Amino acid sequence: MKIGLDFDNTIVNYDNAFCRCAEEEGLLSGVQAAKKDDVKRLLIDSGREESWTRLQGLVYGARMEYAVLNKGFGDFISTAKELGAELFIVSHKTRYPYLGEKYDLHEAAWGYINKNIVSKGLVRKENIFFRLTKEEKIQKIAELKCSMFIDDLPDILTHKLFPKTTLPLLYGFSDYPVSNIIPCPDWATAAEILRKCTNG
Repeated sequence: MKIGLDFDNTIVNYDNAFCRCAEEEGLLSGVQAAKKDDVKRLLIDSGREESWTRLQGLVYGARMEYAVLNKGFGDFISTAKELGAELFIVSHKTRYPYLGEKYDLHEAAWGYINKNIVSKGLVRKENIFFRLTKEEKIQKIAELKCSMFIDDLPDILTHKLFPKTTLPLLYGFSDYPVSNIIPCPDWATAAEILRKCTNG
């Protein structure tokens, strides 16, 4: 079995990174924020959408080290390997931010991956792929013939090009209105689903 994994907001959690960077940049104005979405809503609702876009470039670039692996990811990897699965990471990401400093977002992501994933033996480097567009990402998922793909973006899993033979797990959701999409609120649930699939 081949299992495909998304990277941003699926493997990696950016809540602390966005809150910390927004505070460092003086964007919160004393308002408390606990999650990435809190920061996004605060900035966009106050007419600072450009600040939000610049902040994304900063977090995914120069401050990538502020991010953490989502809880339970390591245990999921252990379960997958125990069941004989081969693991792949397939992500889509622009090379540079739309606004702000021209950080190389791929280079920043690779730095994080080498330190926190590859060096710890979670996923092999040769099994990790970055693509520039959603369509290219989905094409790679199809090329790999993934049995299962776990992603936090519904528009990837419901895309018309998403392979019919790949089981779509929607990370971070407890329910979802599309019948063939399997909600997967956390990595512990993903491990349970994987065990059921493997054991028939």
